[in-house]
Amino acid sequence: MVLGDVMPARRHTLVIGLVAAIAASVPHAQAATAEAQLIEQGQYWQARSNALRAAEVWQKVLQIEPDQIDALYGMGLIGVKQNKPQQAQAYLARLQALSPVPWQAVQLEQDIALGQPQNQALLDDARRLADAGERDKATGVFRQLFNGRLPEGTVGREYYTNLGFSSADWPEARKGFERLIRQNPDDSILSLFFAKHLARREDTRAEGIAALARLSTHPDIAGDADQSWRMALVWIGPPTSAQVPLFDAFLKVHPDDQEIRDQLNKGRQQHASGAGSGWQQDPLVARGLKALERNDHAAAEQAFVARLKIKADDADALGGLGVVRQQQNRLAEAEQLLTRANRQPGGARWKSALESVQLWTSLQQARDLQAKGQTGKAQELLAQVQRQNPNSVDVRLTQADLQAQTGQLDAAQAGYRQVLATQRGNPQAMRGLINVLAQSGQADEALRLLDTLSPADQAALGDSSRFKALRAT
Repeated sequence: MVLGDVMPARRHTLVIGLVAAIAASVPHAQAATAEAQLIEQGQYWQARSNALRAAEVWQKVLQIEPDQIDALYGMGLIGVKQNKPQQAQAYLARLQALSPVPWQAVQLEQDIALGQPQNQALLDDARRLADAGERDKATGVFRQLFNGRLPEGTVGREYYTNLGFSSADWPEARKGFERLIRQNPDDSILSLFFAKHLARREDTRAEGIAALARLSTHPDIAGDADQSWRMALVWIGPPTSAQVPLFDAFLKVHPDDQEIRDQLNKGRQQHASGAGSGWQQDPLVARGLKALERNDHAAAEQAFVARLKIKADDADALGGLGVVRQQQNRLAEAEQLLTRANRQPGGARWKSALESVQLWTSLQQARDLQAKGQTGKAQELLAQVQRQNPNSVDVRLTQADLQAQTGQLDAAQAGYRQVLATQRGNPQAMRGLINVLAQSGQADEALRLLDTLSPADQAALGDSSRFKALRAT
């Protein structure tokens, strides 16, 4: 009786409360929707370097919600790009006053700091050392640059990519990658670099391969991710039973890859014949490959050379040494070694490395021909390479660079835009397009694109006086 009396009354009360809550929430929901739309508009205009329109939108957002993080960061970044330090610092202070302090505050603080000449010089030094393979020295300079702060954004991506080559620093690198990916889940290049590092390391290789497989479906990085996915499987050798699913997954996507299928079948045969742990790699080759994974070229070279003194036709020693030579930019030797590796039994695993070296050799030959004034031959060679590698971003960039050098500004502009359509924000394409636009008198667009670059990338363009002059026009 009591239950029958109470339940209908409670349901009636709940219904009234629910209706009231819905009615009260309608204005709030409408405001939230309007704010979300404005934030999307602000990000749209900021991505397209329209600081005026972006600022208008961000100010509207701040009228709705004075502490809205995206708007505060957006206004601070506009201050950095327009060389208005007081504006940048004012919005930084507002971000830092929030609790908890958002990561955008750290990002803006870094943006401001990187605009200072002394920090720009440190960043240049760190990049130069990293490019030269002096990873530990580069790490030291990066740490001096950050001065105890957590690195953010694209510079953070550079730092953790360099750091990941050190076994001792790997835990820090992994945590850093994971933090940046949480902050920027749509940064596919960041995810790709992290996946490559995971695939390099034996203890995380399966995780890295799975990540590369997922990333191979992203249009902007599909080619790179797919090639790295395949190479990680090649380096496993004939798989153990636990590794077979990794190969099956690849072959579902690439059923015609006979080399990977043969590698898989070899592993299955060894397992079926009771070969225990299966295929055993020569210790010197194994040592060299591990050193190569650590980016320790000297140790890798020593191990591979020692193996070749014992067995001159060892496919993996030849291929490994070829990769070392490629990393040392000794492309002719790299091509010779990798060609020999591919001719040996079981050497087909080095085919993709050989193709990569052949591509870079052709691109360098085209640049050399251009430097000698043989423009026609350079363009002819590039056209041939492009037919063989129709989806190569490197080919398109090299072609656009040579077109820009020879005054073919419209063609160069089209080439850079084609790259940016598939790899938004590609630094080389951005720098090339800005320079071409500046040369062709399209100052407004050149400056809009320039304002999207970090202070570090702006400095990399060089000839700052030319861009200052553009701003004065």
